[in-house]
Amino acid sequence: MKKLSIVLCILLCVTFFSSPIAAETYSFDVANVLTADHTHSQVLEYFAERLEELSDGQVTVNVFLDGVLGDEREVMEQVQLGNIDLTRTSHAVLTSYVEELETLGLPFIFDDVPHMYQEIEGAYGQHLEDLLEEAGFIVLGWFDYGARSVIATRPVRHPDDLSGLRIRVEEDRMKVEMFEQLGASAVQLPWPDQYSALDSGVIDAAENAPDTIYDARLHEVAEYYSLTEHNIQPTLLYMSSRVFNDLPENIQNKIIEAGRDSVEWIKENQPLAIEEGLTLLEEEGTTIIEDVDRDAFFDKSAPMLDKYYEKYPDLLDLLEAF
Repeated sequence: MKKLSIVLCILLCVTFFSSPIAAETYSFDVANVLTADHTHSQVLEYFAERLEELSDGQVTVNVFLDGVLGDEREVMEQVQLGNIDLTRTSHAVLTSYVEELETLGLPFIFDDVPHMYQEIEGAYGQHLEDLLEEAGFIVLGWFDYGARSVIATRPVRHPDDLSGLRIRVEEDRMKVEMFEQLGASAVQLPWPDQYSALDSGVIDAAENAPDTIYDARLHEVAEYYSLTEHNIQPTLLYMSSRVFNDLPENIQNKIIEAGRDSVEWIKENQPLAIEEGLTLLEEEGTTIIEDVDRDAFFDKSAPMLDKYYEKYPDLLDLLEAF
């Protein structure tokens, strides 16, 4: 009997130590204010699928769209606290933590999207990422959003056409200053309120990239889309550093890799979305104003560039073509 007990004990030990130990699993939530049809929502679906693939199912990501978890500022604050894991927002809501991010909103700071990526993937962008990490955010990717232009109830070809125009802007001090410099009256409104504000005449204009204008259906209440292209600025995907820093290194690496792959996905798909957005706007009756005097817009906004260079000389010196 004693020998039998020893044999059983050995067999049990062998079974225990040879049985595979299930890897710990992780589930994260990512939030976005845009609809499921927008490219910057689709990229989050791609990120979720890619991360699950890279981790062999060890990590899953729940994607919440259309502002169901709150507006950009509300979600950003919850990410900073670690209550929501990840989000994609504009840079503007993060300026309360990293003031230097407001430089991304300077008019005409980037010539085109390739120039934007050149700078954001260089020393300038790295410096901003370092500041964001200190503030509690891990940047996983910068996403091309397209050039922002003005949609209005009247054509805008020259800065003089903005005189007296009430234009909706996001919660961004730089945007307010820019449009007031150009002669408009800037009105800060939450994203969901701009359609009704245009429809009711509270505002006369808004500004955004063409696919976003179409996604928000703003062309239904404003007839003219003028290609001012006054801003080319990225949005960003970021994660709570409280959550990220508690993860094992192998999982952190998979998240970083999925973020890099998502940037490449955006680089391929966002230009197509911009082109499609312009086409759909025109097909649905929007007048596209192409003969915009961009030199006049640049000249009138130039004092802002001088002002903010004095404020952030070391940061803006990191831009290769400022």
